[in-house]
Amino acid sequence: MISSWFKSGSPWIWLNAAAVSACLIMIVGVLGLIVVRGIGHFWPAQVTRFSYQEDNAQVKTLFAEIIDTSVTPAAAAKISGYKMADNEEDLVQYQIKTGNRDVTGAEFRWLQERNIKSQDQPADLM
Repeated sequence: MISSWFKSGSPWIWLNAAAVSACLIMIVGVLGLIVVRGIGHFWPAQVTRFSYQEDNAQVKTLFAEIIDTSVTPAAAAKISGYKMADNEEDLVQYQIKTGNRDVTGAEFRWLQERNIKSQDQPADLM
């Protein structure tokens, strides 16, 4: 009975249908993954306003998205060339994305927390 079923070609039709179904499910899955990951690129991120002052310069206002935070022990920061006060235990830095590559030549930069005078997230900015 099984040999006649194989000779009829019916299993190959079902196998072909299963393969096409699996391919369609994988294509829909990949397209869904692209959409979910891609929406994050176009979705507006939380923008932070920084009042920032570097080494006795005037205070600058920056609008940026916080990308990463780095905490470096004071001893390692001194070895790396950062000027650290004796009472500072850590050097905290924020990597921000300003998005001004055409104006400043750099899209990302690091801000030291000790030089940030104020930081807020205005609701009416975006």
